[in-house]
Parts: sequence; structure tokens; C-alpha cells
Amino acid sequence: MKPNSQTSEQVETPQLDTGSIVASHDEQPQAEISVDPRVYDDKGRSIAWRLKDTHRLYESRGQYLLLGREVTMGHWYYLRILSEHDGLSQQELSKRVGIHPNTAVPAMDNMEKNGLVTRVRDPKDRRRFCIHLTEKGRSLRDEMTPALKALFARSVNGIADEELDIFFGVLEKIWSNLLNEKSAGSDAWEW
Repeated sequence: MKPNSQTSEQVETPQLDTGSIVASHDEQPQAEISVDPRVYDDKGRSIAWRLKDTHRLYESRGQYLLLGREVTMGHWYYLRILSEHDGLSQQELSKRVGIHPNTAVPAMDNMEKNGLVTRVRDPKDRRRFCIHLTEKGRSLRDEMTPALKALFARSVNGIADEELDIFFGVLEKIWSNLLNEKSAGSDAWEW
């Protein structure tokens, strides 16, 4: 067990059999398939697991920087995208942030309530609302950007430029492989 940095609790790291898995789908019979062991670290954690844990660390450290403000890290993503593309529809904004549009509704409600964004009906399509940053939203973005950029910079301390180039290249290849999957859920990213 290893200590959790958030509390004094102990967190169990799962140990997985990385030799094979059983794949199943409602329409297909179960079949055992071989799994490339390179997708697991020495403790049996998959690439997806490690990426999720790394993302959660970014989220928790970023949220700490946002304490006392009317925004969460989840809201921060919307503010950042709107700072580059103000006036996107809620659906376009959700897609760029990587959040399902239905999940975005409460976030937009909260951000609008706190005066960070406004929703304006699109004059060309009355069913659609465009999201705009308010002055308060821009001010918060400007205030927080340096601290969050510094967090990202600190996260790569001691990593050579060449290592980061390789890392991003590998992530891009994994991304591409997953997008090209021909499985039932392959269009999940396209809301």
C-alpha cells in the first residue's frame, strides 16, 4: 500500500494479471485475447490508469490554486476555451472541453450565476445559445493563467525536451489508435 497525498489513508494499488484478458460484447461470444504487457507498469497499472491518476493530480493541484474563487478546475477549462473562442455554442464549447453537452448545463448555469459567462440566443438559430465570457470571467482567467501555467511548468521539471517530444508523440499515436478503433463505442468522443 502507498500513502494517499490527500489524506493519511492508505490506498491499495491493484495488482493485475497482464497476460490476457477476456473480451466480451453483447453481440459477440467471449474470447480470450493476448494483451501486450507494455501497456502496464511494474505494478499492473494500465496506461489509461496512469493517465487518469496524473489528470486527477493536475485537477487537485489546480483546484488548490483556485481556492476562494468562484470557479472549479472544471469551470476553468471552459474559461480557457472561451478566452480563445468566445461565442461558441454550448455544444461546440463542450466538444472542445471534452465534456458531454448534458454535463455542461449545470456548469454553465453555475458560471452564469457567478457572473463569469453569459448565454446569448443565436440570432441565426433560435434553438442555439452562444456562450460569452464576461468582464469578470476574463479578469479571473487573466488572474489565474500565470499560476496554472507555472503548475504545468513545475510538472515537467527534470524532464528533457527530447523526452517531452517523445511523450507527446506517443500520446498522439495512442490517441490516433483509439480514434481509429472499429468498436461499438468508437464514436463516443463525437457527441
